[in-house]
Amino acid sequence: MERGQTLSAELARDFDLEATDLSPELQLCIARLEELRRREDPVGDRRSRSAKPFLLSVPASNYPIELSILPGINEEICELRYKAYERAGWIDDEAAIISDDFDMLPTSVLVAATSGGRVVGTIRISMKTGQNAAIGLPCEMEFPGKLADVSKSMPDAKLAEFCRVAIDPDITNKSFRATLYGSLVRAAVTVAWASEINYALVAVHTGISRFYQHMCGFQKLASSRGYGIIKEPTNLLGAEFSELLRRSSKRNGFFHISDEEMVRVGDHLRRSSPGLWQEAAQ
Repeated sequence: MERGQTLSAELARDFDLEATDLSPELQLCIARLEELRRREDPVGDRRSRSAKPFLLSVPASNYPIELSILPGINEEICELRYKAYERAGWIDDEAAIISDDFDMLPTSVLVAATSGGRVVGTIRISMKTGQNAAIGLPCEMEFPGKLADVSKSMPDAKLAEFCRVAIDPDITNKSFRATLYGSLVRAAVTVAWASEINYALVAVHTGISRFYQHMCGFQKLASSRGYGIIKEPTNLLGAEFSELLRRSSKRNGFFHISDEEMVRVGDHLRRSSPGLWQEAAQ
């Protein structure tokens, strides 16, 4: 079947029928088959609706990477996630489901860092509006009680989780790795700010949580022995977004984000990801 062509259209063409001539029962069966096909090939389905990546600003003009908001999940991102997590010893072959349902939500934004013509880093920003909204954050699956407390204390808040961070393990230069990691976090902060987020969360390995606490002002909310498919000790961190912006910009000019950049990113997200605001309007 050609990409973008529905099963109904193909059957109608093969049997020289109008698609509307198919019986309601058959159309229902076809719709179910198409849904199953999308589940088996979520990358292809998301890519079929894709557009060109949207470029983000980099912290320095001479920095050898390109940051972009992707139109959807793709094979390069999945391969990088697997490569990074498997090399770190966080997953095994049987557990390597590197693309999940959260990648497909209209309230998720994917960012990629490219250098030398290849993807070397990625981060996902998952978002949710209001305590009555459907599950939109991965950490709700692992820390339901703590997220319920956050939502109860801030019932009208729009929440974001920075997650699925991966950096190419073949990059061994520690300075470059650290700057690349910081650039991805800065990109996530930019996306969240442009999306009018009130509270940010991140679930990270205990060995990395100090970076978020020291540089960005996150506070520890909870801990666990693992997080989803990653069987490593994890800290759940949270921060009010206004404090995160103040703390990160004050701590290091690297994290400064101009109003002009925020507006430019916000305009793009309103066009490409209207689902980020639909829940708030309901």
